[in-house]
Amino acid sequence: MKMKRKKSVLLGVIIFVLFTPYLFTKFIYEREMNQIESKLNSIENVEVFNIWGNRDITLEDISVRVKIKDKGELVLSGISQDNFNYPNIVPITEIGGYTFTSFDSNGGIGSGIDIGTNKFGQLLNIEFNSVNKVIKNYDIILNFVKNLKIYPEINYFETSNFESYLLVKQQTSIDQNPILILSGIENKIKFAKTLKWNRSDSYYN
Repeated sequence: MKMKRKKSVLLGVIIFVLFTPYLFTKFIYEREMNQIESKLNSIENVEVFNIWGNRDITLEDISVRVKIKDKGELVLSGISQDNFNYPNIVPITEIGGYTFTSFDSNGGIGSGIDIGTNKFGQLLNIEFNSVNKVIKNYDIILNFVKNLKIYPEINYFETSNFESYLLVKQQTSIDQNPILILSGIENKIKFAKTLKWNRSDSYYN
């Protein structure tokens, strides 16, 4: 009888040890997502259409698709507390039906356009220090994108701080776990190696 009781207690301890961290992380993750959604929905003329992310123990990333009344849709990534790095890094994966693939000289390959101060924010001459400011400048950002070359043509940018190629497509993106964007990365790396890189320290040279 005592042996059975000990086994039950041991099993209970094992279950507690295994599942408590998961439940705690899930609680924090869901709470952060709910807070972000509530904050965005409180902005005038803005409605959160979808919010998702990578549900791991680091709460790695949260992305959100919002609809802006009389304007269009906007997909922002990197807005979780762990990943938030405005105004330096402000990634947009879709705006007004335009999606992106970026290739940087440091070897970075992404599925968005970074309008942070380290990248295209320099060309827009705007410092986006909040999600709210990105939404308020939707028209300016979209107009900048509309003036870029559309795939199969490719855009090239070089400043004193960065060298980058950018593919722009007129298509909607799939709302998915950010880790799935790595699908087909080998082909993208091969493509990046065919491009001309001027920086001597380029990863692809």
